[in-house]
Amino acid sequence: MPDVYEDMWQALKAENPAAILVSGYRPGAVTATGKVSYHSRKMAIDIGGPNLMGYFEWIASKYPNSLEVIYSPAGARQIWNGQPHLYGEPTKGDHYDHVHWAANSLGEASNGSSAAPNAGASSDNPLEYVTTLFNAFTKPDLWTRIGLFVGGAVLVIITFLAMAKRAA
Repeated sequence: MPDVYEDMWQALKAENPAAILVSGYRPGAVTATGKVSYHSRKMAIDIGGPNLMGYFEWIASKYPNSLEVIYSPAGARQIWNGQPHLYGEPTKGDHYDHVHWAANSLGEASNGSSAAPNAGASSDNPLEYVTTLFNAFTKPDLWTRIGLFVGGAVLVIITFLAMAKRAA
């Protein structure tokens, strides 16, 4: 598997010296929606730094056929499989503080060739599904969100019961 993320970072950094590589290859990474992440396939980077919109615009203009270019403040100018896209939650909420960029290769991302021949493809590894589920359920952020939801629901019920008792 080629290390596309390294080529992506070198291209971006050459044009944007203040950019900061926040994340590159992450073995076993899954998305907030539970899918295998392009980070785990060595096909994505996350970029931080002082000019996030500038980095987004540079990537989107130079590599319009990228698999993903996500920066929530860019709205419907974001990219999914080479097309403009407006990401919803939970992806939207996770991409205000960095730019996410995924591509099969810089060549495919920059020219008119197919942007996503393996987008959504499953791995040859039969345990990938189990690993993805395990990683999703052992992700601390997931349990934090569940805890906040359950805690909020309990507070609403207690408040409702207290109001009903006062009204009676």
